[in-house]
This record gives sequence, structure tokens and C-alpha cells, in this order.
Amino acid sequence: MQFPTSYTYEAASAARILTPVAGYSSVWRTLANLDIPQTSSNKYLGGVLAPNGHIYMVPYNADNIGDFDPSTGFSNIDISGVISYDGKYRGGVLAPNGHIYIVPCNADNIGDFDPSTGAFSVIDISSVITHSYKYIGGVLAPNSHIYMVPSNANSIGDFDPSTGAFSVIDISSVISHIDKYAGGVLAPNGHIYMVPHDASGIGDFDPVTAAFSAIDISGVISHVNKYYGGVLAPNGHIYMIPWDVHSIGDFDPSSGAFSIIDISSFITHNYKYLGGVLATNGHIYMIPYHAHSIGDFDPSTGVFSAIDISDRFNSHEGKYAGGVLGPDGYVYMVPHIANSLFRMRDSNQEAAYTVAGGVPVTWGPLLSPHFNKF
Repeated sequence: MQFPTSYTYEAASAARILTPVAGYSSVWRTLANLDIPQTSSNKYLGGVLAPNGHIYMVPYNADNIGDFDPSTGFSNIDISGVISYDGKYRGGVLAPNGHIYIVPCNADNIGDFDPSTGAFSVIDISSVITHSYKYIGGVLAPNSHIYMVPSNANSIGDFDPSTGAFSVIDISSVISHIDKYAGGVLAPNGHIYMVPHDASGIGDFDPVTAAFSAIDISGVISHVNKYYGGVLAPNGHIYMIPWDVHSIGDFDPSSGAFSIIDISSFITHNYKYLGGVLATNGHIYMIPYHAHSIGDFDPSTGVFSAIDISDRFNSHEGKYAGGVLGPDGYVYMVPHIANSLFRMRDSNQEAAYTVAGGVPVTWGPLLSPHFNKF
């Protein structure tokens, strides 16, 4: 299994894995709870697929990294001897060296996890930034740097995995209030677009020039707590996941146009979804936080529906925080308060990334920085 060495977005390659599979005469859906030996609240926030096929879950309050192998099940990797306080990290990114770098929230360090050995260490950044609730999510850019998306920080975190160097890019002249952005997306044009949470615009960062600007959307939507996470679709648009608003944000990087897709006839819950996953059928599945449904959005048609899961969770709130597309074609949802990993797959999703005889195909699209991050 090879980690991709080129980060150019190739439409043909994307279409190969994102085109719905033909030949199904009926529709079925698999939903399953997979219990995990973790009962603490606010356990994980975000997950990352590694080249070994495991999904690693980012510790928020948990004192361990969740390690899920779709073929054998769940275990955890204790990190309490290195770091043990709450609100540590929010999101992670797979780097070209195969390590997963874990994005600091309240931690004054970047978590460094090597899936090949299970080793965890920290990279201290306290001499550069000590803000609480610094970042939410990160993105690997074509220059192989990881850029961390500012929440309360007034800067973008810039981490170079090849050297371990960390610095910040000040954006306070453009935006300086708290709860700015929640996650970012690498677009085909190489820019990183930051998803507005309380911000009145979409953050636009060019890694080549380090220039940052804001694309104002206040004329379309002015709500606080707007979105939490975004997903790049095969049509090149970035769809922003509704948190406290009743619409999906639709942003076209090629034109700079922003619009909204109303979903209020389906769901009006506060704090609905946290993150989304692009599945092999081209749909974006939105991960339920307080919502009692999985959001199902088809970018090719603009149609949204809700997959009811209320019978499985009673009144649990804060259920899941982020999701990951597994090598078996399932969407895995990362437990936050829930004490189970949840997975789903529709009949028009590929059952696995295999060719005839069960030989794995390249995992480049799954591990792509366009998709595999929070």
C-alpha cells in the first residue's frame, strides 16, 4: 500500500472511486453499532485513516488514541503518560511520512503519532502560541506543510512535518474574534478554504503565497454557529456541514460563489452535525452530533434526506464527532459521548476498494489530503 506522493487533484481519479456502482436492483442500507471499551464523555473528536488500514481517533478528553481495525475491531493506545488533560486536540492530518499529526485545541503541543510503531510523542509549541481553543482541524497542502485552522487563535498554524518546525501566520488584520472557523478543505486550485463557524466569511488561504483573505457571505447567511466541517465533492464544490443553521453551505472555489441549500423541512435541531464524509457513491454523509439522523446529501442533484437513527440512541446528544471512510466502503462515525463506533453503507456504495480476486487497489484517493483529515 502506497501513500500518494503527488497531491494534484485529478478529476478522472476522483471519478473512478466516486462514481456510483451500477448493477444493483434494490436499495439496502447497513447500519451497525460497534461497542468500544470506552465510557468517558467527550472522548474523541475527528479521525484519520492510516496506510495500514486502521482508523485512528483523535483524543479530546480521552487519555488514549482510539485504534480501529475494520477487520478485527477496536483497541486503544494509551497516551496518559505523555498528556492527560481535557480538551487536548481537535482533528488530525496524515502526513507524507506516514505519521498522523494531531491538531492542538487546549494542548500546547502537536501530537505526533506513528501508526507503524504505535509510538506517540508531542512537539512543543508553547513558545509560539499558548491560546486556549486554538485550532479546529488541519489540512495538508501541496507543499507538504500542515495548516491548522484557527478557532480562537488569531493565526493559522503552519507545521512542516519534514523538519518539525512550527510557526504562525497572523490573520488578525482580517479577522480577530473567537470561534472563527471549524475545519478546512483543500480545493482543486490549491487554496485551503476555512469553514465559517461564527465568522461572517469563508477563510481563503493560499499556501504558495501565505496570503489570507475572507470571502464575505453575510449577505447570504449571518447566523452564528453556522457550520462545523466541510467536504469537497466530485463537482469541485465545497459543502459546509450545518451545525446550528438549517441549510448546507455550497461554495464554488472556481467562481467564489456561495449559496445555501435549505434543509429545514427535514431537520431543525440545534447542533445537528459535526463533520461529513464523502462516500464512494458520491453522497456526503453528515455525522450526527445532537441530530437523531444521519444527513444524506447528493451533490449531483442537490437533494438532502435524513436517515433516522433515533431507535439506536434514545436521546443521546453529542453522539459523534467526525467520520472516516474506511477501506471496506463503510462510513465510520467517531464516538464523542456515544459508547459505540457507528458505521453505515448504502447499496450503491462500493463494498470495498478491490479488483477481481480481492487484490487491493491504490489507496491514494482514500488517503488524499482533499478528504482524509478533519
